Parts: sequence; C-alpha cells; structure tokens
Amino acid sequence: MTHTRSRPSTSLLLLPCAAALCLGACAGSKTQYPSFAIPTANEEAGRVAIRFPNVSVPELPDSSTSQDALPAELDARLAAINNRAMVASQAFSANLSATRALARAAVSASPESDRWAEAQIRIADLTLHHNKTSLAAADLDALSVMAETSQATLGETNQIAELQSSLANTLADQAQQLADIAGRQAP
Repeated sequence: MTHTRSRPSTSLLLLPCAAALCLGACAGSKTQYPSFAIPTANEEAGRVAIRFPNVSVPELPDSSTSQDALPAELDARLAAINNRAMVASQAFSANLSATRALARAAVSASPESDRWAEAQIRIADLTLHHNKTSLAAADLDALSVMAETSQATLGETNQIAELQSSLANTLADQAQQLADIAGRQAP
C-alpha cells in the first residue's frame, strides 16, 4: 500500500505571505507617530479656520422690575391651565377602557401580530394624553415658581397649590393605569 502525502495547495502557502505584506504596509515608520500636542501658529497656517458669527447676548432684565410678578389675570391663567389638564384627562379616561380591552386581547399575541400593534398604538395614545396633562402641570409649576419669587398673596399661592395637588393626583393615577396596561404588553 502506497502512502501518498498530500501537498498543501499553493493558495494556502501564499496566504501567510500576503498577510505579512499587507500588515507590513500598514506599519509605516516606527519612529514617527502623529503628535497629540497642540499645534503652533505656524503649523495651523494650512488649516481651515472656523469663524463663529458675532452673537449678541441679550441683557438680563433688571431685578427691580416686575418681570417676575404674577400676571394680573392669574385667575384666567389658572382656569386655562386647569381646562387644558381636564381636556387631556378626559381624553385619557375616554380611551382607557378600550385600551385595556385591546391590551388584554393582545396579551398572548406575538409582537408581529396586528392585535399587539394596535394595542401598542392605543397605549401610545393614552401616553400622549397623559403627557398633555403633564404639560399643564409643568405650566402650573412655572406659575408656582413665579408666585414664590414675587409678592403673591397667600390666597394666590393657595389657589396654585390646590390645583397642583389635584393635578399631581390625576397624573399619579394615570401613570399607575399606564403601568398596569403596559406591564401586560411586555413581549
């Protein structure tokens, strides 16, 4: 029985040689590396200079002015904020039961299914209404800061605090309901 020794193909022999040539070309000089030093003015002469436009900074208002004073129409502002919060909260409540039903129906559905996608869209709509309520609360917080830094009466600050408390409760309730619904939808 004759034993023949298999010879490696020529391409396998050339592979290490080609790799050595390629890597050797990348090495470059062993003594010259790019400098991380801050270039001098002479070296920067060939570079493009970035010029920033002249921007004037507005002057801050004088603190003695009534810039931070509560608006004269505080009752109207509070009513408008409350109205925006109530509209968003009513929209949240109006969509809540349908969203819960879709979320329950989509619990066993795969994320690629239409039922699951529709439930996610309805949850996003609920989140939008929750966020609109949050925006009204943020406007109320800004008004509260103005009241704290101005000469607001106790009655004015109490009005703001009552509405803040009411909105905080509404937002906490909405957040809990969203968490309950979204928790069922985790893929």
